[in-house]
Amino acid sequence: MAVQTQDAPMRSRAKREPRAEYWIYFALLFVVLLPATVIKRVVGFVTGVSAQESVLREARSDAHTAASMIFSV
Repeated sequence: MAVQTQDAPMRSRAKREPRAEYWIYFALLFVVLLPATVIKRVVGFVTGVSAQESVLREARSDAHTAASMIFSV
C-alpha cells in the first residue's frame, strides 16, 4: 500500500476563488447573453415551448459556463 502524505496544503482547482479576469469575461458574456436569452424566450413563447428557469438564471448559467470554458484552456 502506498503512503500518501501532503507536505504543503494545496487548494483544489474547484475551491479557488475566481480572479478579476473571470468576472470581467463573465460580465461581458452576461450582457451579450441576456438579450439573446430574452429573444429565445419570446420565440419559445410564440411556439408554445415552456421555460424551465427564469431568464436571468438561464443567462447567468450560460455566462458562467462560457467563462469557465474560456479559463479551462
